Amino acid sequence: MKYLTKIVSNACLAIINCGLCLSLTSLSRKMLIKGYDICPEEYRGCEKEKWYFTTFYFTLYMSAFLGCFISLFFRNVSRKKFMEVIHYLYIIGSLFTIYYEPHVILFLFSQAFFGLAIGCSIVIVSFYIFEYSPKDHQNYYGFTIQTFFSLGLLISYIFGVIYERVYFTKGSSSFWILMILQKLHMLMPLILSIISILLLRYVFTMDTPLHLYKSQKYDKFEEIKKKISKKELDEKHEYHENEKNNEINIILNDLTLIDIYNDKRLRRKCMIGSILCYLFCFSGCIIFFNNLFLYYNVFKTKKESATISMIFMFIYFLFTLITRSLSRYYNKNRLIIGGFIFQSISLFIIMICSFCNLPEVINKLIISISIIAFVSGFSLGFGHIIWTHIFHIFSKEYKVVGAFCSYYAIFIGSFIMCTFLEFSNPNKHSYLFIIFIIFTIISIIFFKSIYIDSHENNTKRDKTIESPDPLNISDTIEPANVKEETEV
Repeated sequence: MKYLTKIVSNACLAIINCGLCLSLTSLSRKMLIKGYDICPEEYRGCEKEKWYFTTFYFTLYMSAFLGCFISLFFRNVSRKKFMEVIHYLYIIGSLFTIYYEPHVILFLFSQAFFGLAIGCSIVIVSFYIFEYSPKDHQNYYGFTIQTFFSLGLLISYIFGVIYERVYFTKGSSSFWILMILQKLHMLMPLILSIISILLLRYVFTMDTPLHLYKSQKYDKFEEIKKKISKKELDEKHEYHENEKNNEINIILNDLTLIDIYNDKRLRRKCMIGSILCYLFCFSGCIIFFNNLFLYYNVFKTKKESATISMIFMFIYFLFTLITRSLSRYYNKNRLIIGGFIFQSISLFIIMICSFCNLPEVINKLIISISIIAFVSGFSLGFGHIIWTHIFHIFSKEYKVVGAFCSYYAIFIGSFIMCTFLEFSNPNKHSYLFIIFIIFTIISIIFFKSIYIDSHENNTKRDKTIESPDPLNISDTIEPANVKEETEV
């Protein structure tokens, strides 16, 4: 277990980079406005700023969408090698931020490389962990992804608070201190990626057990099996035994996107996964990536709001640790429904407070408690969205296609919400909370009536069928390969 935990922790350095790079632009907003002279002094929020940051978000999220799509074409490549490529993308993105005089074109290039790395990371890192961890521990290690993601967000928020709290003018000593901190902030992905590449090259040198087994490299498979523990990793149970009826089946290679058009059940599952991710983006969680203290105006100054927002992110990090433990003992579906309920209640309370003239102290207290409730709900749901629902509704050979058809919606939905928030009125947030409440309620209804019921119906139907999977194996694998694999 210790060896496995070390491997997962190293893989999740790419997930820390995901959290860092998704929030880097928003949380270094003050520095970028100053560096590119986007708005005149004391006029943050001008029209030019909105268009600049919309362009930054477009480059980041569309590149992430492209990275997610690219992972489809390398679905059977060594996960370890792909992980190294992802870290090289992070390194190149960071190197584009090293300049004396800031230039917007170079920053757009850095956003593009960060986006590609994020899009590949969210698919490949998940599969790297999935293929390493035995079935009994997949929930625990899967929800670990969220913990590392929250750590990346927290690091960005710490830098964001420093930017907001220090007043500077160009040429002053405080300006140069902040410039050094900004460079450090933007070079954090490079530092973490170099550490991870060195570990992949010299410590964790082998590919995932599943990929070694499928590639018939049995000597290396036995070697990695000993490191993980023979009791933890039994190839018959892990790779051949069907979970629904305990029958033995053949390991199939990941199928292509074209197979969606030939399989109605697969199309339906892809649609369900995609809608679920869209609803999650539209229910308000994107504010965490987009800089919470821009919308948390309970306190008089941005400095106070920024500090309290950082505390909220630390609380979110703690909640992810709790959720990781809960995922081993409680049903994932109940956790995510509970998360949606927490979010809807907290959003409703915040909306009511925005219409009422409560005393200042009471208003601060109620809204702060509501945001903590929202954060707890977010932690219960987000781990399921970025990990378990892919491995919950898609069979083995469809998981990469299923990952793309679900995760692309996170990037498209995030860009839509970032653009919407960018052009929304910063002084009138009540209608924002109404929109978030509507989508949260729709999410609860959709998840309960379509997602869970659909999965239960599929499980019942599969138990009545003799074949472990409705897919005709003989149609998808050449006869020679079938014979060879069954003999093995």
